[in-house]
Amino acid sequence: MRKDMKERLSQVTPSSIESQGADIQRKVLSSNQYQNSKHIAVYLHTKLEVPTLEIIKNIFDSGKYCYVPKIIDHQIIQFYRIYDLSDLNSLPTNRWNIKEPDLDRPRYLFS
Repeated sequence: MRKDMKERLSQVTPSSIESQGADIQRKVLSSNQYQNSKHIAVYLHTKLEVPTLEIIKNIFDSGKYCYVPKIIDHQIIQFYRIYDLSDLNSLPTNRWNIKEPDLDRPRYLFS
């Protein structure tokens, strides 16, 4: 299955990802759930995933609180607040070249 998914992903063009990503971002940003939420958890995308930067920018521009995940021991996902784009850009990258928060930040629990 992993091999099949890797093959399918290799056939997706960057313009297709960008176009589909823009559609998804518009839907997220216009949804009632997003509009009525003050705290938003969002992943930081890789080049083969739906881009999330415009959503993150909107979170900050709207005065909402933004939380991003960090994988702990391959099994646990913890969320950490990022405060602005400068904070986001200062995050270190993991071994997959994805930005992740440091463990010394306050961790947030969601229920």
